[in-house]
Amino acid sequence: MTPEVIKCQRNGCGRPLRSAASIARKMSARCFAIARDEKRAEAARLAAVPFGKLNAPATDLIIAGKLRPVRENVWAVRSTDGKREYTATSLSCECRAAAFGYLCKHRCAAAMGDAAREVA
Repeated sequence: MTPEVIKCQRNGCGRPLRSAASIARKMSARCFAIARDEKRAEAARLAAVPFGKLNAPATDLIIAGKLRPVRENVWAVRSTDGKREYTATSLSCECRAAAFGYLCKHRCAAAMGDAAREVA
């Protein structure tokens, strides 16, 4: 008698599941990572809506790996030239633009990071 083969349920993937964790979530590790990344991307997209034209530069900072968590809802954001690092939240930043009361790409990136962390 052969054991029943349990298969991945994500979008008709059908990979056989072997690990207990994969069987419990009914998804292979690869499909789980893809689904998680899709959720994070959607959350970041939704969080970026209020920032308008800053979405693209903030996304560039994230893709370049210049956003790092410090503690809950607080992020270290490396400047575009890589010479400075600003502490930012979705409400404040230490950069020069924020000092003059403007929205900045660092705050936008922090908001995207918060949204992605909530989904994770």
